[in-house]
Amino acid sequence: MLMVVSLSIPGQGSTGLVIRDHTGTCRGAQARWHEHCADALMMEAYACKEGLEFAGQCGVQRVHLETDCLELVRLWKLEEGQRSFIMPLLQEVKEISCSFQDFSISHVSRDCNKVAHEVARQVSSTVKFGVWHREIPTCVQELLEQDCNHRR
Repeated sequence: MLMVVSLSIPGQGSTGLVIRDHTGTCRGAQARWHEHCADALMMEAYACKEGLEFAGQCGVQRVHLETDCLELVRLWKLEEGQRSFIMPLLQEVKEISCSFQDFSISHVSRDCNKVAHEVARQVSSTVKFGVWHREIPTCVQELLEQDCNHRR
């Protein structure tokens, strides 16, 4: 499972993503600061792209991408039938998704995506990138233990 999220303020923001296995255990997390962004929808599309790239680097073969951006999921399902300004970025996501054995995307509530939100908060205009494979920030670990998607 790959959870992605973006946080934005006018003109800039961050992306956060968390890779979890079928048991809910965190296998990696990444956050990236973006100095320039058009809007929250574009940032969420960047989060999806970055998430798939990270999943590929981690050797993941089956991806279920979860986002709390319903508009992005709607546009994804429309495929080429839409003319959104994020279509070129969604096309990149589609190309990357073909490299996995299995890929799906779904909408989840913001409450179910708290972990990815916290990961996105770990970067800023001064700390632009963070990646965690084994040692994740304590605040993120605490949320993983409480997360509504966490399975024991």
